[in-house]
Amino acid sequence: ALDVVRGRPRIQPGIVSVNVEKLRPRAKVVVANLITMTPGTLSLDISDDDRHIYVHCLYLQEPEKVRESMEKDYVDAIAALSQPIQP
Repeated sequence: ALDVVRGRPRIQPGIVSVNVEKLRPRAKVVVANLITMTPGTLSLDISDDDRHIYVHCLYLQEPEKVRESMEKDYVDAIAALSQPIQP
């Protein structure tokens, strides 16, 4: 809402590709939903080979940092949770 009232909005929209090839299908859905729940982001589609999720971001000043952050915060976290528990 602040960007709408501001004289010069900082919005810089763009699309980034997030690598999800190490996740199982259900985990990919979880990651896509987590990304969409983050303000300013929306999961758009998954690639034909199921290896990437395309994400629209309102604030994409540094695409590589955003991609790395999503892979670390979401993909790696969900991948770690889906590993079998060792006895």
